[in-house]
Amino acid sequence: MYLKNAIDGFILARTAEGVSPYTVKIYQWGLCRFMNYFDNHDINQITQNDIRSYFHHLQTTTHLPPESLKMALRTIHAFYSWAEIEINVNRPDKVIRLAPSNAKDIFPYTQDEIKSLIKACEYTATSQV
Repeated sequence: MYLKNAIDGFILARTAEGVSPYTVKIYQWGLCRFMNYFDNHDINQITQNDIRSYFHHLQTTTHLPPESLKMALRTIHAFYSWAEIEINVNRPDKVIRLAPSNAKDIFPYTQDEIKSLIKACEYTATSQV
């Protein structure tokens, strides 16, 4: 089966299952890049090393941030998980991992910090009169 046909089936299945439209767009984003890289090959001919080459390509030519690369990998994992069950495809993606990113955690402001910010704004607004 050609990659495009399999991806179309995956998108149709996820849409029919009622996943959010945002999730479907993420699947389309990741799998469109994947299909373009492989030029619509037969899905059964894509190997682990092919997928590794794909991620090397993404890392060296697109400069996507680490979190986007991880999203692309999660999309591929979801696709191959579906393909294994629905169209009996061996999963070349199972052993593919990406290094943990060094992204710093973002912590929201506390309520006290928000109250202080509001007070500062109110003070600034009244002191300009």
